[in-house]
Amino acid sequence: MAVRPDPVGGSQRPASQQFRAASLRETGRGTVFAGQVDLFAHLAVPQLFSVVMSGMSRARLVKLAAEATVDCYSEDEELSGWYAVIEEHVAVPFKTVVLGVEVTVEKVDLRGIQIVAVCSRGPHRQAIDIIDLPLPSPAPEGAEWIEAFCHWAL
Repeated sequence: MAVRPDPVGGSQRPASQQFRAASLRETGRGTVFAGQVDLFAHLAVPQLFSVVMSGMSRARLVKLAAEATVDCYSEDEELSGWYAVIEEHVAVPFKTVVLGVEVTVEKVDLRGIQIVAVCSRGPHRQAIDIIDLPLPSPAPEGAEWIEAFCHWAL
């Protein structure tokens, strides 16, 4: 795995993460790729990034990322590594609120190139990208892995 200095923070990041960090910009309404125009920049839209940041240190986030992606040689393997640690460490089921409605997160699943939380309310089920999942307060056991994944992915 090619490792280069991070131009932003000075730490070491794999080349795949450097590309991600250099080519994406979080706007609060979603991710904008470098060179794209944010058509909604003029709107006063609340932050949509839902993961509650616990104030965990950058060093701790990097340590969790290294643990999740150890022995991974491609982005597919890295995603599988993240899925494995999130599935293992995050205590499910737990309740959270999505769009003002209380739902139960039944399980975490890997679907294509996304890690999703399978949420239910009554007979209805919906998969929500784990990055977009609002975490309850207090957060469930193992939620630091979701926070570390969000830090790594964005």
